[in-house]
Amino acid sequence: MKRLPIVVAFFALPLSSALSAEPVNRLYLTPFIGYQFFDSKTNVDDAKTQGLGVEYRFSQQWAIELSYTSADPDVSFDKTHLDSMLGEPEFPIIEDPLPGSPAQSVGATGSSEFSAFRVDGLHYFAPLSQTLNPYVSAGVGHASIDQGDQTRLNVGAGLRFDFTDRLSLKSEVRQFHGVDDSVWDTQALIGISFAFDRAPVRRNEVRAVSEVAMVEPKPDGVIDSDGDGVPDDQDQCAGTDAARVAEVDSVGCLGEVKTLRTEVVSITFPLDSASIPAEFDSEIDRIAALILENTGTVIEIAGHADASGDSVYNQRLSQRRAESVASALISRNATIADRIKAVGYGETQPIATNETAQGREMNRRVEARVQVLR
Repeated sequence: MKRLPIVVAFFALPLSSALSAEPVNRLYLTPFIGYQFFDSKTNVDDAKTQGLGVEYRFSQQWAIELSYTSADPDVSFDKTHLDSMLGEPEFPIIEDPLPGSPAQSVGATGSSEFSAFRVDGLHYFAPLSQTLNPYVSAGVGHASIDQGDQTRLNVGAGLRFDFTDRLSLKSEVRQFHGVDDSVWDTQALIGISFAFDRAPVRRNEVRAVSEVAMVEPKPDGVIDSDGDGVPDDQDQCAGTDAARVAEVDSVGCLGEVKTLRTEVVSITFPLDSASIPAEFDSEIDRIAALILENTGTVIEIAGHADASGDSVYNQRLSQRRAESVASALISRNATIADRIKAVGYGETQPIATNETAQGREMNRRVEARVQVLR
């Protein structure tokens, strides 16, 4: 059990940073099949397995999964292993022992029942927007077999491949260590994952005015060019209208956002998917350069959908697509992370008619809006 703190650390160390990151809130339900290679000490043959995994991906890089596995391996006692445990047998093991004889009981074979559950932490190496998501994992669990129970630690590696935003293929290889009897098992599996998302939390487009700055006499040497009560060296929104100086907050802003420029992000998403095809890497590079050029601004990545299908689902899909573009931009330059926000508008802001295929295609878009706070 001395290895258990290592697994606990795997979960605990990234937890604070993961929870503070942009939430993903995606749930995967994964039925799977596999093959398990049992340690010879277990005295069962290798066998096919099946099971179910429930994974909660709470950030772009981190997830937690609860899994259940079952199998019906054949019992296969190894004579050498028996001799080492029992010494030289009193009765010889023969090819065709008589029914009920001691020799038959020593060499008996049959089927066994195996079941296991575990909880794992997963670290993904790519954001949710990528079609291919490799990952590593580690965890702890418990296994039951006719020959006894085991507390097991495990490590693994795998790959998730997105067919659509709702459907993906998951494959992995995992090594288990039974700490009670020091046995080692290996499992390979493949499964189909069905994704479910919680309703995204819409971020406010306009910051509420929480504090009103009172215009007070200024000490000598303090410059307040617009007379809003906030010194120029602290004023993030210079040039406030004189008629509204009493409405500013502690940093001299009215809490309003002004869009200076809107740039259409030329990316075509696969049907029902938020994954960005690799062919659009140059477009992501172009928008990232645009953000770096416009210093002192914030960038809203706005996702839009056409009016076909359910409006609630369209809003969620547009949010995921906006988040995919935002994640791809941040992967180009992490220093712009605090200047980017993703907002999904669904079908509420069309730029063309939804009555034609061409119009619907125009409405399925992502925009980069260069904004300033004033």
